[in-house]
Amino acid sequence: NKTKATVKKGKTLQLKVKKIQPADATNKKVKWTTSDTKIATVSSKGKVKAKKNRQAAVTWKKNIKVDGFQIKYSTDKKFKQSVKSIKIDKSNAKELLKKLKPGKKLYVKITAYKRIKYPGSGKKITVYGEWSKVKSFKVK
Repeated sequence: NKTKATVKKGKTLQLKVKKIQPADATNKKVKWTTSDTKIATVSSKGKVKAKKNRQAAVTWKKNIKVDGFQIKYSTDKKFKQSVKSIKIDKSNAKELLKKLKPGKKLYVKITAYKRIKYPGSGKKITVYGEWSKVKSFKVK
């Protein structure tokens, strides 16, 4: 019953069909396809072969005292150009960065945030913690 799977570059995964619906279908053949042949290929028998790794998992420790986390990632070490930012709910401790360019060095940092009432006005503001140390890796 998997709807998603991760396959690393050069590795394979065999897809299977448990049951074809409706049971009285006249054509019980399954056609396997991929949305992007640059990333993965699929054989007529459902064997997936990954060609490129273009995503990265970012994980961190959960903190129930905050409202969420913000991840920034960039190909620029100083985060001045090509910066992308994602806000994550506090219930998550992992985010998958997708559509990354192979061969590029990626820099990632994370911070926690909390929404608080601004004294005197009653308006809510977002207060951010310190950024983590920058982690880097090369996208494969």
